[in-house]
Amino acid sequence: MSKRRFHTGQKSATPLGRIVLDIDGVMANFHEEVIKRMGPPKEMKEYSLAKWYPGRNKEIREIVVDPSTYMNLRPIVGSQKVVRWMAEAGFHIHIVTARPNVPGMDDVTNKWLRRHFNKMYRTLALVDYRKKAEYIASFAPHLAIDDSPEHVKGMRKRGVNVILFAQIYNHEAGRKDKLPVAMGWEHVKARLEMMRMVAS
Repeated sequence: MSKRRFHTGQKSATPLGRIVLDIDGVMANFHEEVIKRMGPPKEMKEYSLAKWYPGRNKEIREIVVDPSTYMNLRPIVGSQKVVRWMAEAGFHIHIVTARPNVPGMDDVTNKWLRRHFNKMYRTLALVDYRKKAEYIASFAPHLAIDDSPEHVKGMRKRGVNVILFAQIYNHEAGRKDKLPVAMGWEHVKARLEMMRMVAS
């Protein structure tokens, strides 16, 4: 089941398009916090904490489902600047995350977004991981940005224009599946500037 939280701070008289953003790995530096708590991983070649830390599933789960894990994540470099530009340029920004459905998670997520991205987005949805691609496709966005190769592939199959936000743990999957990749937020901005030119 998905939970939607609405934030009406973003104002735009002339929307250029609906943009859906993931949080962890796109806007927030989640894996940095994981490494801080669990130490250096064995490897980071896949989008899987179980592969990073073999045999430590109990510790992984405790970190992932703990809302305090997400309280003080650092924004990804460049994210605040470009998301602010997006909002001011006229894009309608919607945030969709598959963070665990546990008590307190929606509150922590809302507070983090308001602290770092206040008045830059229109809606926030916390959805089931398995249904994220389907949910976003039903939203009919003009573009969706995510760091999960699985979700990017799922959205692409459903006709969504997608970008895989490059991280060390998704490079191989991105190359293997020939997914469109953004090598950082300035790359995202360049893509959106092209969209704005076409719309004008």
